[in-house]
Amino acid sequence: MLNKIVDLGISKTEALELIKVSEDIEKDYQKLVDGVPIQYLIGYVDFYGNKINVNKNVLIPRYETELLVDKTISLINEKFDSKVSILDLCTG
Repeated sequence: MLNKIVDLGISKTEALELIKVSEDIEKDYQKLVDGVPIQYLIGYVDFYGNKINVNKNVLIPRYETELLVDKTISLINEKFDSKVSILDLCTG
């Protein structure tokens, strides 16, 4: 089953996690085929080293957003000498 999940373009790490947490891997595999994001099936997403719980009512953080976080941290460190706090609120 691992290879079938990976063949859908899912990372091996995520596929192994799904196999670990799934109560019915055949049913979950079909959900993947039908386009359900694996993060909804696993129940969480790893974002910038933090485990964020997700379900169908929650937007899944995009991987590209981690690049924006890295860039923001670099710019803050470059431009400011003191501690800076940032609140990202309702930006989707």
